[in-house]
Amino acid sequence: YRVEPHCGIIADVRPKEEREEWHISEKDPLNRLASGHPQIFTPECIAAIEDEIKSELDETVNFSRQSPFPAVSDFIREFNVR
Repeated sequence: YRVEPHCGIIADVRPKEEREEWHISEKDPLNRLASGHPQIFTPECIAAIEDEIKSELDETVNFSRQSPFPAVSDFIREFNVR
């Protein structure tokens, strides 16, 4: 089940109640995994994982913001657009 629309720019036409039902933490697959293995997924472990994910996302966003846009000719060559 997709919690959010596919790409974020497409309007989500599902009823609000349906969308909200899937935003509860009990339905989150990672929360379900963690709750089934509390000896492994301690609060400290989960915090460390979340910190690592945030760091990787920040690095990715910074890289993309600092990177130049590709030339139109590169786009045409790569995707064979006519």
